[in-house]
Amino acid sequence: MSLRGRHIIDRIKRSVSHRLKLPSPPYGKPGYWDGVYEKLGPNDTYEWGDFTISQDLLSHQYDSALYQGDVTKYGFRSSPSLVESELAEDNHPLVTTTFGEAIGIPPNLDDNNDNTTTTQPKKIMLLGCGNSRMGEELLLNGYHNPSHYKIYQVDVSNQVITTMKQRHEYFISTSSTTPYLTSDESIMEFINDDATSLQSFESNSIDSIIDKGLVDALFCADEYEMIHDVLSSVHRVLKTNDNGETDAGVFNVFSYSRPEFLMGRTFDASSSLDGTTSGGVMVNKKNKEMWQELQIRALDHILMYRFVKASSSSLKSDKEEINLKGKKWKHLPQRGKKRRVSVSKRK
Repeated sequence: MSLRGRHIIDRIKRSVSHRLKLPSPPYGKPGYWDGVYEKLGPNDTYEWGDFTISQDLLSHQYDSALYQGDVTKYGFRSSPSLVESELAEDNHPLVTTTFGEAIGIPPNLDDNNDNTTTTQPKKIMLLGCGNSRMGEELLLNGYHNPSHYKIYQVDVSNQVITTMKQRHEYFISTSSTTPYLTSDESIMEFINDDATSLQSFESNSIDSIIDKGLVDALFCADEYEMIHDVLSSVHRVLKTNDNGETDAGVFNVFSYSRPEFLMGRTFDASSSLDGTTSGGVMVNKKNKEMWQELQIRALDHILMYRFVKASSSSLKSDKEEINLKGKKWKHLPQRGKKRRVSVSKRK
């Protein structure tokens, strides 16, 4: 798959969606994935997105203005600008940054700098990990010290979790890159869990979540309600920066689909949420409540959607603002008199 190829497919799907549904694998069914992975072993790998941390993400560049219109169009806050390194040919600002900045957790490249007395290990989740080698790449690129990091690889397929444990044990036993890699699970844990609920994780417990292909696969299968559930469970388990002592949780989604398709389907005003029209598009007000900011970064091979969780205080203020602006009154007859009642308070 490529960005151009997906764009063509998304355009076709949109043009025929009112008449028919294009066929796609049942990516939303756990049994499908068990069937796929039972045919594969610990050494088999499939990388959704065909990119790696080492080659594509350690240092990457993106046009910070390219998708800002889409960010605000769907009710999100624009992200604060980073240092602009240079200008593209169209005079758009190009930003050069790092993988550590993108996920909100810098790597510890100096093993001698072991600052473990004042901080807890940062928790990173690889959501819908499949048999990707991204977990191993994290270990090889500075996220290998269990005093600093805890990595959770999570997938709905119990079959792939079993094979990933086998691969991890072999990787640890044969690696000589660092003394911190041990055979116990102090650095990495493999968990069989459903991304739509994440029942194995407490609320406000994870610092950063990386989704290399789960949401994108569900989007291909038109599983929009499942994507809504994934976003809700991710938001629940990500940490909230309420006291200033911890950074707000970050959620990175990698997708081939442009925001006009992905966000139009998955971040619009769904049936249970109040929405307003902005430029002809229904805006989901809950987006503004849940996420402090959003960036859409166009990388060489794929798009990165970077969400930062909103604090409880900003969520509360947004709710108050929405309730105030959205309050409606009507007159209802009662014992021959008219009294004013808030519709939002009626049951």
